[in-house]
Amino acid sequence: IALKDTYAYSLCVVAKDSEGNWQDFAFASKASWNLFRLSFTGNSSPNASISDRMFRNTNGNDTTWTLTGLCDPSLGNVSLFGAGLNTSLSVSCKSDGTWTQPVYWGGSTSPYIWNYNGTTVYGGKVISISQLGTSIVSTRLYQASTTHTNVVTVGDVNGLVAVLNVDIPSSNYVVQTADLDLTGMVLIAGAGTLFGVYEGNGYKLSNFSNAGVQRSFFKGITGGYASDVVLENVVLSFTTSTKGALAGLVSSSSIMFGIQVTGTITSSSLTTGAICGGLIDSLLLRSISYSTVRSSANGTGGLFGQISGAFIVDEVRSIGAIVGGIFTGGIAGTVGGSGGILKNCYRSGTLSGSSSTGGLIGSLGAGHNVSNCYVNSNLTATGGSLDFVIGVNSGSSLTNLYFNGGNTCATGGIPCPRTYGTALTPSQLKQQDSFVGFDFSVNKIWRIDEGIAPPTFSWE
Repeated sequence: IALKDTYAYSLCVVAKDSEGNWQDFAFASKASWNLFRLSFTGNSSPNASISDRMFRNTNGNDTTWTLTGLCDPSLGNVSLFGAGLNTSLSVSCKSDGTWTQPVYWGGSTSPYIWNYNGTTVYGGKVISISQLGTSIVSTRLYQASTTHTNVVTVGDVNGLVAVLNVDIPSSNYVVQTADLDLTGMVLIAGAGTLFGVYEGNGYKLSNFSNAGVQRSFFKGITGGYASDVVLENVVLSFTTSTKGALAGLVSSSSIMFGIQVTGTITSSSLTTGAICGGLIDSLLLRSISYSTVRSSANGTGGLFGQISGAFIVDEVRSIGAIVGGIFTGGIAGTVGGSGGILKNCYRSGTLSGSSSTGGLIGSLGAGHNVSNCYVNSNLTATGGSLDFVIGVNSGSSLTNLYFNGGNTCATGGIPCPRTYGTALTPSQLKQQDSFVGFDFSVNKIWRIDEGIAPPTFSWE
């Protein structure tokens, strides 16, 4: 049957009963469904070109796009939701079988394109719709500023090399459009700083190795945006400082969102992390490392070697073994400067260092705020200043930090002092009431399978 997407349809099924008798039409079961199609002002389909789906702020916060689609009036309102919107909402299905909803740039009128506490996070945004009894249909917007004038799509390795072997200017908006196997790819060492936007779209970048050229995927990120980048099975080795799988140094109000890294990173030099070597005055959101990180030098971390300044790190997770020297931490080896915020994080996997070793942070400077995090790791060190949560705290604020008291934490066989955080039993670690201050409902940052497993993030 050829179905047109401008109608709702009903399907009637007539079958035999349990005794083999055919039932007539009066007893047939009836199922209804509808074909949804999202469209935006100016183009007719979410399969339109990426450039046509760019959402640009051309008139302050008044810029709007209109989402439209088909619906079945008998099924009630249409639900509009997704990580791309600041809030979920219910949209009326009109009698003619259509629905319409304006979406705003941000901040003033809901629903608006998602941002982080007023900070615009450029990159892909997913919006989904559904109606009672129907499947979810999703599409992606690409949020850009008026300065991102050049859209570059990358669908093969040659195209990626061309992008990464030069600095990516602030005018460029690079969009990955396919999974890419990077086996044998060679990048030059001197270029590749991200000043613009790299939108990974959640596609994989597999088997990235730096054999022959010791550089990260990006040499660095300076005032740029990296969104939904998935680095899978990296094998990286460094003898120079401030390195990670995604980038070396991230600075100047850069933003990383939706980063995932798996594989192995080894180093014999300072400040090594799975995502980046160093982060200064920048933002990391909703990101995970499943990587093993090994370094014989100072500043080894599950996500960063060192973070400093007025950074914000929110909704992050580190998994995998970490082996480091002095200042070894499950999230960050060292935290310097002041005014930084680390919140909503958790760490699992073994961790060992020589001294100043902690489940979250090895050495924490003064003037930062660390909150709503927990550690579920076994820790060892060969020297002093070992603790389940923070190796050394030089005067930062710590709130609602927890650790699995059933795990081991010892220096030379001597148990660590448990100076920071609250010990939970393995059973308490699986109970929501144990985690005071964790947001399980309002913004739904956390979720938990009560009595079965410790908390995870709602978006995982």
